[in-house]
Amino acid sequence: LTSAIGGGGSVEVEITPDAAALLEEARLLVVCACHLLTDDNAGETPLVPDAIVKSTMAGGSGSAEQEATTAAVVGLVNSLVSLAEFQASRIAVSPADPRLSPLLAKTLLWFFHRWAPAYILPNL
Repeated sequence: LTSAIGGGGSVEVEITPDAAALLEEARLLVVCACHLLTDDNAGETPLVPDAIVKSTMAGGSGSAEQEATTAAVVGLVNSLVSLAEFQASRIAVSPADPRLSPLLAKTLLWFFHRWAPAYILPNL
């Protein structure tokens, strides 16, 4: 994704249908990741979903299964952080670049709005 929309600094570049489809696929993957890693916490105490807690505890402390599951969750979140940082850096360079997706940026913010209260600040 970053190589498809990150090259060059020219704002006159038009977005191709393939790039637009790639941005939409990325947005849908963020939506799926959000629903996998978070629960809607409106009006409730934000918690890590039970399925995530159970899968990261599977096999006992230090087991290969537990480490693999934890690494997968951390890797997914790190990928989303990297994508958000990339979007932010591209916006800072050229906010009018047509290759940037406001909908993808909005979806990333939505993810972090749901994810952070449970994983970063669970007791607030």
